[in-house]
Amino acid sequence: MKLLTILNRPPVGLTLALALLLAACANSGTQKTGAPSAAAQNGEAAVTETPVPTEDPQPAFPVRVNNKFGYIDLAGKLVIEPQFKTALRFSEDLAPVQDEKTNLWGYIDKKGAFAIKPQFQAAEPFYEGLAVAVTPEGKAGFIDKSGKFAIEPKFAGASRFQDGRALAIDGKHVLDQFVTAYGYIDKTGKFFIQPTLADAGPFSEGLAPARYMGEWFGYIDEKGKKVIPAKFQRAGEFSDGLAPVRVDNARWGYIDKTGKFVIEPKFIGARAFKEGLAPALDLSNKWGYIDKSGKFVIAPKFTEAAQFLNGLAQVLVDDKIGYINRKGEYLWIPR
Repeated sequence: MKLLTILNRPPVGLTLALALLLAACANSGTQKTGAPSAAAQNGEAAVTETPVPTEDPQPAFPVRVNNKFGYIDLAGKLVIEPQFKTALRFSEDLAPVQDEKTNLWGYIDKKGAFAIKPQFQAAEPFYEGLAVAVTPEGKAGFIDKSGKFAIEPKFAGASRFQDGRALAIDGKHVLDQFVTAYGYIDKTGKFFIQPTLADAGPFSEGLAPARYMGEWFGYIDEKGKKVIPAKFQRAGEFSDGLAPVRVDNARWGYIDKTGKFVIEPKFIGARAFKEGLAPALDLSNKWGYIDKSGKFVIAPKFTEAAQFLNGLAQVLVDDKIGYINRKGEYLWIPR
């Protein structure tokens, strides 16, 4: 079982066990921002999820109890009873959940009541008033808080809006293959960077990881101009001024916005910094948390690990979900 993104990695079919944490994370726990899921490659929509970018004054965190999902508060107290097949974190006072009876996704409020009825094949948290949602026919678009599509479902995949920009995937069948191309849209749904990229991730801090056909990953600005050369096998989003990248020895490190390594490549996997710490995978194949010097401050001992948010991080121990604080202490013991 993988954590959900709330991080960076696909859903849709929403690798929904990932449904708790990273959306984001993929491929043996390493982060390949923007890569289409198997569903996208088969012609169904894919979505990419990242951590909620702003703090919630009354956060609630998804947990699993007896194979159903509910929510706890910062004290570890259940505030929404376990009743959902899968659940993602709250953002902008709503949370995507998968209905136990219909297997469809809708959105609940903080009382646990449906504010948007279950009707989607997959759904992601709200950002800037819009959320990626996938129709039963497998097309991704963006809904508003009434549940109506503000940007029509016409994409093979999409990621959340940030600063008015969102990654969108154009897909079509060519002979017996489903071919995808990545670009970026504004809030009218129009491409301002045309879908000509072979792979890409969302914009963050003014830059986006992107790869053209036949090249490795580099970073582009809002005009589509290359600002960091294409020299990485994999690349993640910038956060706190740093981005995780993988080089040709299959090790991950962190670069600054000039493309210079601030933390040398030495990890098997790595995710973006959040609240001063970042999940990193050591040579024992366990996840822990590093600071900006690259030193582990929470020892590697987790099967999976997501970024911190509101002072807590979701972790997996085997297939059990738990939450830790910044000291590495359990608020919610894995179960």
